[in-house]
Amino acid sequence: LTDQEIAARTALDSVVGLIDALHIKRQLVEYPEVERQIAFADCLVLNKADLVDAAEQTALIALIKKINPFASVHVATRGEVPLEEILGQGSFAMEAVADKLTAINDGENQDDTAASAPAFHHDSAITSLSLMTEEPLDGNKIQNWLGELAAQKGADLLRYKGIFNVAGEENRIVIQGVQMMLEGGALSPWPEGARRVSRMVIIGRKLDEAALRDGFLACVK
Repeated sequence: LTDQEIAARTALDSVVGLIDALHIKRQLVEYPEVERQIAFADCLVLNKADLVDAAEQTALIALIKKINPFASVHVATRGEVPLEEILGQGSFAMEAVADKLTAINDGENQDDTAASAPAFHHDSAITSLSLMTEEPLDGNKIQNWLGELAAQKGADLLRYKGIFNVAGEENRIVIQGVQMMLEGGALSPWPEGARRVSRMVIIGRKLDEAALRDGFLACVK
């Protein structure tokens, strides 16, 4: 992401994490780095699934989604996952970011398994937050707010993505960030009849939900 020479020859496709279904709960308690790795990932393989029952699998998927609502989760035994499900995902491509956020807007990513999942109490500093408005945004305001956010709070923002309906702009504006590194641009126009919902999803440490929500809504035109 930062070395131009490497970027000229390679592309970052996605970040894949491997989770040990049998030991993940203990690891989350003992090793803070485990939770950070889940938060950074685009694709997570829940391995050793044969060693836990179906109810526990459901609970673990709900736990993973609570930490990282972006990532796809693949249940596996002995690491057997079709390669096409984890390679060639283009997770850092702007169109992929837009598709993911549009799916959230359309309710396709809603998952009610968490309601029936067995409870697991884990005090975590890492949470996810979804910000949304159907009011058009002011382009200058959202740009300035994002820049300030990355500069001042970037160390605690593990991953964040947004799709914005900017006043006077027919194209979808999409951004994504990893801590202080932020990129964005205009994609194709909003589809005819589509809900022009601006949404930003943030995964980070010690998120001040009220301040983030106020800052985002202050960018409304």
